[in-house]
Amino acid sequence: MIKDKATKKPIVIQEFGVPSYRGIWNWTGTTKDGQAEYHKKMQELFKKNNLAFMSWTLYDFPAVPNQVAGKWPWQKNRQKKFGFIDEKGKEKPAFLYISN
Repeated sequence: MIKDKATKKPIVIQEFGVPSYRGIWNWTGTTKDGQAEYHKKMQELFKKNNLAFMSWTLYDFPAVPNQVAGKWPWQKNRQKKFGFIDEKGKEKPAFLYISN
């Protein structure tokens, strides 16, 4: 595990991810398969460099409050889709890479 030189504590990459959202507010966004590919590549990078990590987030959110991401649909809608499991409880393709 890589450690910070100044504190000698382990480095942890946290809250990384990409949403599986494409829509009218984000037509160039990432598909579910694109999200999976992102996580596959990140897992390979983390393993190669012996880095600890915490993904953002396990489940997609059915709603996102204005206070979290802003009031506009193009802000809120993409925030709903960062999960490895969709809002209906179904595993998304990225689920394969949650713990590799």
